Amino acid sequence: MSAPGGGQPVRRPPPCPRGRHDEEARNGPEFFGSAHDGTISGVLAGWLTGARAVAPVIAGWLHGVFGGYEPILWMLVLATAVAAVAAVAAVAGRHAEIVASRIVLTPT
Repeated sequence: MSAPGGGQPVRRPPPCPRGRHDEEARNGPEFFGSAHDGTISGVLAGWLTGARAVAPVIAGWLHGVFGGYEPILWMLVLATAVAAVAAVAAVAGRHAEIVASRIVLTPT
């Protein structure tokens, strides 16, 4: 497809799985409905604002306790690794539930 008035062709993103648009796939209105987007954004914004306000104070206190930022960095690396493992375990557990719900056991 060409741009209006000639010129470079318009590039379109590849289609999403199951015909969903990228924005819908990211925001997930099929799960909560678009009527709840504002509520979800507001709740997340409150938690994020609190974390942004408290994090520098805690990091400064930990700097005083440990005498530098390197231990704080390693704490953040460890926390990220634990969160990643927990996320993978949660997805794997949910996948196992879905597979188990589809298995039909027949007596032999």
